[in-house]
Formats: sequence, C-alpha cells, structure tokens
Amino acid sequence: MYKKCPLCKRKLYQNGWFDERGVVEYINECHNKDCTGYKHHWYYGTTELKVGEFEVSFLDHGYLKAEDKLIAKNNWKEFKQQVKKHKVQMLIK
Repeated sequence: MYKKCPLCKRKLYQNGWFDERGVVEYINECHNKDCTGYKHHWYYGTTELKVGEFEVSFLDHGYLKAEDKLIAKNNWKEFKQQVKKHKVQMLIK
C-alpha cells in the first residue's frame, strides 16, 4: 500500500534499500509540483525532514545519547507543526 502526502494527499514517491542487516535507507517524498514540498528520508541512522522551507537533518536511531534523543524529539515536534501549518496553506490555495 502506498502512502499519501500529508499536505496534498497525492501519492508519495517511496523507495527503500536493504542489505544483510535489513533496511539501510528509505525515502518518502512528494513530487507533486503543486505541493509545498514534503520529504522524510532516513539513512544509516540519520533522518532528513523537509516541509516547505523547513528542513532539518539529525541522528535518529536506537542508540542515541540523552542529548541526541532530545534533539530528535524536538525536531520531530517542529516537523509535525510545520506539516499542520502547510496543510492549512494548501487548503487556502
């Protein structure tokens, strides 16, 4: 089953890469030209998130130090707020 863009509700481009350890990279990205831009990309423990002009990259895996966990938590929180903000902007268009 494919995922839909949380902003424009169109189908996301999705891909993933694996090796003997399991998933090493995946990407969910909106290629709709009318969308403000959505991307969730994870590779080797690093997460990249993008919504509109907001873009952030940070460590996000199971072996984080406390300070990195806090950074990841705050980045995910801001990303979710940006998604909500851009959803409203897409409705206004």
